[in-house]
Amino acid sequence: MLYNCLAYNDVRTHPGIIDSNSFNEDRIQRCLGFSGDSYGVILNLNYDDKNSEVFVNKRMTDRITFCSSKGSFQCNNEDIYVTIYEKDQLKIGLLNIKIIGLKK
Repeated sequence: MLYNCLAYNDVRTHPGIIDSNSFNEDRIQRCLGFSGDSYGVILNLNYDDKNSEVFVNKRMTDRITFCSSKGSFQCNNEDIYVTIYEKDQLKIGLLNIKIIGLKK
């Protein structure tokens, strides 16, 4: 779902290519729809000496420090190499995804 939300789209959607204009908090929050104490996501996109960070559901992302404890939080952290579309050019970058949630 996240990848469709960020995908570059001209006449058709290009799966696997992130549109740099789509990488913003409002768009991703609408796509994922996280709220309350469900999950929070921190996305960090790095390419061409640029670093863009987006926080989805800040109520949960503010609790990232609890991930190192053995408490009631469950967290995942993953790096993914991605292709980014920006100003009619394709660029290579790294997307770091951190997911913070309550253990069930």
